[in-house]
Amino acid sequence: MVGMNIMKSEKIQEIINKAGSIALVLGENPKEQDILTREALKIFFQNKGWIIYLFPENPEDIKNKWSPILNNYKNPSLSNEISVRFPKNRFNIKEIGYEEDEEFLILKILAGDSGIEKSSIIFGSKPTAIDALICLGSTNINPDYFQDKISLPEEEKIIFVIPDNKTLSEKIFEIIQTNETGTTEKNNIPDLLFASLLLETNNFKNGVTEGSLDLAHRLLSLGANKKFIDEAIKKEFSLSFAQILGRTLARTRLNESLQSNWAFISKKDFEKACIKNIDTLLIRRITREIIEIIPRQPIFVTLWEDKENNVWTLLTTEEKNEKEVAGPYKSFSEAELKIQQMLKEII
Repeated sequence: MVGMNIMKSEKIQEIINKAGSIALVLGENPKEQDILTREALKIFFQNKGWIIYLFPENPEDIKNKWSPILNNYKNPSLSNEISVRFPKNRFNIKEIGYEEDEEFLILKILAGDSGIEKSSIIFGSKPTAIDALICLGSTNINPDYFQDKISLPEEEKIIFVIPDNKTLSEKIFEIIQTNETGTTEKNNIPDLLFASLLLETNNFKNGVTEGSLDLAHRLLSLGANKKFIDEAIKKEFSLSFAQILGRTLARTRLNESLQSNWAFISKKDFEKACIKNIDTLLIRRITREIIEIIPRQPIFVTLWEDKENNVWTLLTTEEKNEKEVAGPYKSFSEAELKIQQMLKEII
């Protein structure tokens, strides 16, 4: 886990203006809007000529859904800096050179009478160095995303951009707008940010503020295609999604003492709805829809079973603050007992 560094857009701009290479990282269990805002930021940085790395890369289902406004992007080639170190006080090195044959690059070292012992040579490897890292949507990063792939910058250049009293879309727009040409050029930034804003506010049903409405107006004036975005979001409601939503509703119940609603989704439910790709984005979509349908409680608990029969949970609070996915558990019973105990401690 890297250190937390949440700062204002002006300070972020100061850091990135001095950077030539930037890693855009998603937190663990990213939301769809995190991916879309990252894409907008990526386009902005590309327009400035910077080298951009995405960790992790965009999921296939998101690329398919938003293909008209998502570029088919692949990370630039990563490299390793290989070093060979010799103790200066032990060897009298007079000359260093190299030669090549069909298979090898041969490093040639001319030493004094002492010679060079193999055990005294230290070999090292350093991955691609980046100037700044920005994590979107969360302060929890899975280091496996970039382990041994990049060399992290100093802590003050590791930046977290998370929603609070402003949506993530608003915060990314502020960063981009510090450059006058950021959103006026012909690109997909307005579409990406408008789509993200709709997802963050559940089509302006939740968490609507003067700032979010003002951003919607500005993005539409910059050419955001509301018709396409509405249609893309509505495509989520396929027959399979309707079926899994119905099955989940049938398995949703109230726990009055814990001020919570509980939804259970078994592996068979996914199979009968012909859903093969079970990920947290799908679970969040199901949760979001059910919260809008049933009488609300301060907490909503979603429990689901994966293909390996492991059970996972997602907690959503009244303010739509989605906590980390917890698990795996061996069974629904084990997961339910542990989550109940946790809720008893916080209620």
